[in-house]
Amino acid sequence: MFRSMLVLTALAMMGCYHATVETGAAPSEQVIERCCEAGFLGGLVPPKAVRSETACPDGVARVETSRSFSNVVFTVLTAGLYSPMSVRITCASAPAVAAAQEPMPPATVRADSSGRAVP
Repeated sequence: MFRSMLVLTALAMMGCYHATVETGAAPSEQVIERCCEAGFLGGLVPPKAVRSETACPDGVARVETSRSFSNVVFTVLTAGLYSPMSVRITCASAPAVAAAQEPMPPATVRADSSGRAVP
């Protein structure tokens, strides 16, 4: 009985999760999705970093990591040695180009015959 409760508690602690990090940048339509990124030892050894510089030249707007039920099953079957997770990266959109402003005309200063500025 105690053993089955211990196993159920361990399984409950290895549940599904979803974490999202927002950078504040406006998202674009470009998305990088990686299924089953390999972590090890229950996530203590994280998966390799996903290089997004070439796919997202304007930066990253959102990063989502999640573990589905099937990811948890693989983790349980391997006794926590292999712990896959899914990663979804949403690229940032290009910054808006500022509207072209016409240059201001040069300031004209009126002066009287003595050279003093007149308002």
